[in-house]
Amino acid sequence: MTMKQTIMTGLSAASIVLVSGMDKAMRLSVYIALAGGATVIAAAATMLPTAHAESPVERGKYLAVLAGCNDCRTPGFFLGAPDTAKYLGGSDVGFEIPGLGVFPGRNITPDKETGIGNWTDNQIATALTTERVRMAAN
Repeated sequence: MTMKQTIMTGLSAASIVLVSGMDKAMRLSVYIALAGGATVIAAAATMLPTAHAESPVERGKYLAVLAGCNDCRTPGFFLGAPDTAKYLGGSDVGFEIPGLGVFPGRNITPDKETGIGNWTDNQIATALTTERVRMAAN
């Protein structure tokens, strides 16, 4: 059984457990939520690189997917249709923290103007280890 089949089977089993005893409207809401989740998972599965990397770029892609960077930083990912042509190019969806604002996933491509192409290795390491990120204009 593939990873996608395993996940889908798990989601089906979860939906059976969740909907027992719920009214029709609530069951429909649960099914819609599970379908949306399954769509996001299926989209993520198509973007998975292999664990063995031949180059630093391939290794970086593997680590970015493993860490979930593509989730917040690839346009369309949360809507179930990731734009792979703009992989890690900044999200069109942001997370709102009341009183602080909306924070979209920033562009972390090597582009020198809109991404992190001008960052030093030390700045990248600091951003990854302390969560202090220099905000790049998108």
